[in-house]
Amino acid sequence: MCWTLRPRHLQLGEVKERPVATCRHPACERLWRTAKKREQPFHERAKAALLATFAAGPEVRHA
Repeated sequence: MCWTLRPRHLQLGEVKERPVATCRHPACERLWRTAKKREQPFHERAKAALLATFAAGPEVRHA
């Protein structure tokens, strides 16, 4: 497995779902794909819980 550090602005400004493949080697890409598939349900559940929390209160205002 290959690991390369991403620049700080990419780490902080990421909008893509994690994990992110950092290496183009076929073996590494395959491992990242399976990891992403495994993590997808957790991302969806966390997103739904976050939205439900903020949608619950009518007094909450978004800038």
